Amino acid sequence: MIPIKFKRISTKIAMTMVLVALLVGAVANMIEFIRDHKDETERQGLAIQEILDVAAPSAARAVLTLDRDLAAEVANGLIEYDFVIAAEIKDDLEEIIGTARQGTIMSSSTSWLTRLMGGELQEYSTPLPMPDSLALLPGLLSIVVDHDLYLSRFYDRAVANILSHTVVALSLALIIFAVFYVMLTKPLMKLTEEVRG
Repeated sequence: MIPIKFKRISTKIAMTMVLVALLVGAVANMIEFIRDHKDETERQGLAIQEILDVAAPSAARAVLTLDRDLAAEVANGLIEYDFVIAAEIKDDLEEIIGTARQGTIMSSSTSWLTRLMGGELQEYSTPLPMPDSLALLPGLLSIVVDHDLYLSRFYDRAVANILSHTVVALSLALIIFAVFYVMLTKPLMKLTEEVRG
């Protein structure tokens, strides 16, 4: 029979280990999430710049020829990316010659987190490349990006990582508790019974 005192001590130790494992796991998960979010945001910036760089020559051609149809085609092509909610092409006089916009912006369960981590919507723009022989100021290609939509796969991975790390931390705490029980608590209980008996 296990004395009640040892039951309470073992329970207190087990609960303490579980709480410490959860606390350490939560801090580690938070640090990893912030670091991964920063890396993902940097990759996003590079990807968006690549998108702008690919579209810029066609947009520049539309500005040079004042071809509103080509400008609309370029803008419509940009909003084919689900995270690009608006695209706009301006000429050297800042007159809009092409624009496109997606329908409504859907709010998701992670919108609050995206706003907290730096904003849900962000505008990116790049000056249009013009031939050196022209004395014109370049036009401008701009897009508005929904960060929450762009980061949705990142958030899915982050949730999976947090859950797996929590399971690992709890499993480790339970293994340590079992080892502690077998190596320390059980021999102490046996010793107590021998002293009493």
